[in-house]
Amino acid sequence: MIRRKLLVERIIFSIDKKANCTNKISKKVNIIYTHVVRVLGLLEKEGIVDRSKSNGRTRLVSLTQKGQRIRNAYIELDEAYSQSINKASYTSSTKRTHRKCDDKYFDKLNNVKDS
Repeated sequence: MIRRKLLVERIIFSIDKKANCTNKISKKVNIIYTHVVRVLGLLEKEGIVDRSKSNGRTRLVSLTQKGQRIRNAYIELDEAYSQSINKASYTSSTKRTHRKCDDKYFDKLNNVKDS
């Protein structure tokens, strides 16, 4: 489950002006094309990305407003998480704290997706 969420995160972060079609996104995240197509289809159903045909078989991919909110939430959480890791020395209590942070991280992302 976490692996799939990380894959979705990588794909969302890879969508930009240079990587705006499935082939370029696939190369950027180093994942096979068909798998990226499948994930983009799921993200499109959830309203996170928009895929529109430009010319022929090429489909341009862009983030919707919901997708932008999710991307911004990822950025916020990543920065907060990085700061907490940089401050921490690794003890067993720190590891428990990081696991709780992971749980909060994915819960917050699920709440953003639902809104």
